[in-house]
Amino acid sequence: NTLQVRGNVERELTLGISDLKGLAVQRIEDVRQTKMAGATGESSERKRSYTGVLLRDVLASAKPVEKQRHDLRRSIVVATATDGYLAVFSWAELFLSPIGDGVLVVFERDGAPLPENEGPLVLVSLRDTRSGPRHVKWLQKVDIRRVSD
Repeated sequence: NTLQVRGNVERELTLGISDLKGLAVQRIEDVRQTKMAGATGESSERKRSYTGVLLRDVLASAKPVEKQRHDLRRSIVVATATDGYLAVFSWAELFLSPIGDGVLVVFERDGAPLPENEGPLVLVSLRDTRSGPRHVKWLQKVDIRRVSD
């Protein structure tokens, strides 16, 4: 029921949903055109409302550390689920591009807590053209790592 924030940060954090609600909570409406693989005919529109906190705000609360100039620009952020599933973002994606405006640590969808089969926290990347690969159910931890040369 908690999210660990670790790696190149001043202070490692363990955040529960109540802690996340103390940050700048966002509500993002997402509309997607969906079509089943192999289906003929028109696609349907699916609208969802996500409530949570931007991943970059979660990271900022842990105070990322830059030991050498431009360390953060050479960093990646790895989001990990309880089953080991990973999603990776570059620092620039989260802090210097529009993608970061849609990477959300979610605790409610469509005005209700997340379903049991997704866990208490989910990470979504709503600005990706395909939402599935960086959709992390049962989100457990987020690590900031510097990429070695």
